[in-house]
Amino acid sequence: MRISFLLNEPATVSFKLRGAERRTVRRGRLAAGRHSFSVRNLDAGSYRGTLALADDFDKKATAQKSFTIG
Repeated sequence: MRISFLLNEPATVSFKLRGAERRTVRRGRLAAGRHSFSVRNLDAGSYRGTLALADDFDKKATAQKSFTIG
């Protein structure tokens, strides 16, 4: 599964995946622009992913998405 996102300013990024398996991906501080990464070898089931962002001034934002792998 591929996660893609666009940053309008530098931020620290982490992605938590919950469901049939649990995974955490920390990307550290990324520059502004388009970014993506892959999460591989997931078991079949329902998942909820949460992308958490924190900028240099510690302003935080999150986005969630649910999906199913057949």
